[in-house]
Amino acid sequence: MKIIKKTVRAVLVAFDPDLEYKMVDQYHFDQLKRQPPELMWKAIAPSPEAKLDAGRGQIGHELFVFGGFRQDNSVIKYVDIFDMKKEKWTARIPLPEDMAQTHLGVDSDGARYVYLVSGQLGGRVPPADAPRDAIVLDAW
Repeated sequence: MKIIKKTVRAVLVAFDPDLEYKMVDQYHFDQLKRQPPELMWKAIAPSPEAKLDAGRGQIGHELFVFGGFRQDNSVIKYVDIFDMKKEKWTARIPLPEDMAQTHLGVDSDGARYVYLVSGQLGGRVPPADAPRDAIVLDAW
């Protein structure tokens, strides 16, 4: 029986490395007696670290997650980039030194630029240090 499972898995991986997981997800979805396009949650690669109040913006198939609080109230001074096609975290780049790390106003043009406005600088709450800075990330 083990040799049959290994052979089937090898064939599935040859077609698509994630095909086995997709089939298992579909099986569980079918067991719920639901029909598309009903919402179905799926686990993906976890974030590089736990974070609260992070900003986010999307350009094409990449999701940019800006800063955030750690559980010890320190702040994350990085941008983590998630590739939605590959379903994995692909990069981590530093935020500008004086840019807010949490509570950011974030938006994008969807094609090239992600805009960040104000937010909270550092982990102090309250009173918060709220800079008036605005920057743009050129994701091209």
